[in-house]
Amino acid sequence: MALLNPAQGIVIKQVVTAVTVAVTTLLLSNHVLSTPKLPNLTARLVYTLRWQIFEVLTLFAGVMVIGNIRFTTNQVNPLAKKDASLLTVHQRYTQNTMEQLVMSMVGQWIAVSYLDDEGMKLIPVFVLLFVCGRIAFWIGYNIEPLYRGFGFALTVLPTVGLLCYGLYCTVTYGYTYDLD
Repeated sequence: MALLNPAQGIVIKQVVTAVTVAVTTLLLSNHVLSTPKLPNLTARLVYTLRWQIFEVLTLFAGVMVIGNIRFTTNQVNPLAKKDASLLTVHQRYTQNTMEQLVMSMVGQWIAVSYLDDEGMKLIPVFVLLFVCGRIAFWIGYNIEPLYRGFGFALTVLPTVGLLCYGLYCTVTYGYTYDLD
C-alpha cells in the first residue's frame, strides 16, 4: 500500500476538519434553532429561496472582484493575456462557486419537498456551511491552492447529504409525495 504524499496528507486533514466542523454545527444547531411553521410545500420552497440569497452572494462577490480587477488593471480587455494571472484564482473560485451553487440549490429544493417542519431548520445551517465553506475556499486558494480543501469539503459535504437524502426520499416515497 502506497503512503500518502505530503500534499495528500494536508488535504485529508482539511477534509477531516471540515467534517468535524459540519457535524458539530449540525448537532449544535439542533439545540439552538427553532422550527419554523411552514404549512405546505410552497411555504417551504419560499423559505428556502429566501435563505439562498446568502449563497448567491458568494458568487456575486467573485463576479465583483473579477470586475474590479478588470477595471483597475490591464485586464479591461478579457482577451488580453497581460496580467492574466491576477484573475486566475478569482475566476476559478467563481467557476467552482457557480458549480457548487447549482448543486446546493437543487439539492435543497428536492430535500425541502420531503422535509417536515422539524427538518426545515436544517436549511439555514446548510446555507451557513455553504457560505463559510466558500469563504474558506477563496481565502485558502489565495494563500496556497493546496489550502482550498477545507472550504471545498465544508461546501460540498452538506450538498452530498442533501442529494443523497433527496435520492433516498424519491426512491422510497416516490415523485408524487406530498403533492395533494
